[in-house]
Amino acid sequence: MNKMDIVIPTYRRDWHTFVRFCNSVLKNYSLLNRVWVMVSDAEYPEYRERIKSPHLTLVPASTLLPGVPYDFPGIRRQQMLKLAAAKVVETDFYLVMDSDTMVIRSFDEAELFENGQARYMVEADGHHFDWTLQAQDFLKLDSPEQSCYGSYSVTTAIFHRQNVKDLFSYIEKVHEKPWQTKLMENNWTEFQLYGIFSDCVLGSRYHVFLPHTQWLVTKIVRYSKKTPWLPHDVSERNQDLNAILEDWNPTAADLKKIFLVIQSNTRESLVSMPMGPSFRARIQRRVMRTLGITGDAVYERIVKNKLRKLGVNFDLEALGK
Repeated sequence: MNKMDIVIPTYRRDWHTFVRFCNSVLKNYSLLNRVWVMVSDAEYPEYRERIKSPHLTLVPASTLLPGVPYDFPGIRRQQMLKLAAAKVVETDFYLVMDSDTMVIRSFDEAELFENGQARYMVEADGHHFDWTLQAQDFLKLDSPEQSCYGSYSVTTAIFHRQNVKDLFSYIEKVHEKPWQTKLMENNWTEFQLYGIFSDCVLGSRYHVFLPHTQWLVTKIVRYSKKTPWLPHDVSERNQDLNAILEDWNPTAADLKKIFLVIQSNTRESLVSMPMGPSFRARIQRRVMRTLGITGDAVYERIVKNKLRKLGVNFDLEALGK
């Protein structure tokens, strides 16, 4: 199998999770070519002093996005950097990841490709349908044959650098503006924009599009609809994520996954804060479904016994309190 680059934009506040990400990649990905680490110009000197691995290459943001101002919103800049990385990566395909991701077992390209085509996940049930409409409007896909109605928003995705370059050319052609300028003016998401363009404009070139349920990602999420997406306080976030990564034991099904993503849009502790019975029940129901246990009640003893027989030490109490 051919080697493949990984692209990850990151910030100083993500340093501890970034280190865990790097260690997990270097340990579990034998066919890694290079990790491209994209940081702000202001933080570049600090990262240059800290990063010593020959497998990691630092790229200041201005190198890839020369026309994007420093105060442009961080998450939008990260999304643009994932696309702009096509200008520097050394492999045709590259894996796009975030600091909140870990590689939890060894893998190679055989699990990410089918007949030379990279797997790309799509949700056909209209999840994040607003993002789909945003991308279609942005790309001016008006004809029925170009319409895509799924959600291409599954995190940890594989891009092809030529598809990205063609996306930039397409944007400049239909909008008559530099692609960086137009992306700064509109709402969009990187996975949705790339996925719809590759599937509906390029005719699935370099990709095979599959149901998102087949993707090799499992998540721990602390989410509140009442709270806008906000980063944790730095010290709290690092402490919480370290505790989660030490205490979390996956289900039998989770053990088959490659990537673990930990996300939160609250400023509250993911570990020390009581998560309430509803959160615990959701975790237990997921475990029960995995083990084929049915019934309205949560039979913890049955769950634990089955997990013990499978050799999985899934700690319901640690996650569900």
